[in-house]
Amino acid sequence: MLLVGEFVPSYTTYRQVALAPLGRKVWLFRVLGLLFFLLAFPPLFAGASFTRPSLPILFCGIFFLVAYDLLVALGWRQMRKVAERLWRYEISDSSIGIHTLQTDVTVRWDGISKARISPHAWVLRLVGTRKSLAIPRAAFSAEDQTQVDQFIKARYHR
Repeated sequence: MLLVGEFVPSYTTYRQVALAPLGRKVWLFRVLGLLFFLLAFPPLFAGASFTRPSLPILFCGIFFLVAYDLLVALGWRQMRKVAERLWRYEISDSSIGIHTLQTDVTVRWDGISKARISPHAWVLRLVGTRKSLAIPRAAFSAEDQTQVDQFIKARYHR
């Protein structure tokens, strides 16, 4: 099997791929942010104005709501020039290749300890680290996506 996918990432696809390794943590942070908001606003519901203790809680709520989106926006800002060019992905039985004008990376499947299929990316955990590679599904055709899904399920989801 040799599948080749190419695409020029947009902010939307970058955001989806950047958040894919985090999984449910993104929603957990947003729920925490809403809970902090609810904790900060009871003084207002009681007819009082903000008090000193409720302001830090409100700021924590804001942080939890926007933290990941802020990190994605900062990451996009740093790599915007690289992202304006074509990215090429090669998936074979033995390895995965990521090729841009600045980067040429090949990782063997033996170097991947876990793989997860998400709606927007394949999230691959590297052996011996907590680092992950996220390969965007948008770079591949629907048939190729199905083939990669089957390959990952056969190899990692026994």
